[in-house]
Amino acid sequence: MSSTVGTSRPVTSTSPMLHSRSYPRWADDLPGFRKRLQDAWSDATIHEAFRSPTGVQVMPSHGQCGVSSAWLTETLAAAHVRDLSYCYGDVYSMDEPDRIEIGRHCWVEVTYGDDRLVVDLTGDQSEILRAHPVVCAWHDDLQTVLRVDYRPRHRMTPLQLQYDPVRTRLAVLRKLLEANR
Repeated sequence: MSSTVGTSRPVTSTSPMLHSRSYPRWADDLPGFRKRLQDAWSDATIHEAFRSPTGVQVMPSHGQCGVSSAWLTETLAAAHVRDLSYCYGDVYSMDEPDRIEIGRHCWVEVTYGDDRLVVDLTGDQSEILRAHPVVCAWHDDLQTVLRVDYRPRHRMTPLQLQYDPVRTRLAVLRKLLEANR
């Protein structure tokens, strides 16, 4: 994986290129990361507040955003991606600005100058992003094309993330990923 910015390419696993800006080469790895994570998600990696009652059907990514974003933050940091933030906040509809599409959500952002590259491996928890299990797009493109607004309440650097309670579930996820190799 390289942190070098490459040529323009599609920015989600299911949609055409949203903007003429270039995307980092590691963006090509995101669908594979999502597949690996999805194969490792379990009741032990889901956030306890998002556990569903027995028999209730939810998307596999439901409640897995924090642990998945923590893993991605750690993975990108190890690949020397700079200006990386683990974000916690809400995803809003641009068509109904007060409507939260995904509340209490986690994702990763990489800052390039004045641009924010939003990376979300679990956006399909929401109906509005159901067709986009992997989102990697510039924030302003998400607002204009997909009509969503990722609004962080908190941001953490990879170093700060080392002290967050998500680390317990992240340790479990790492073991499951290793077992699935």
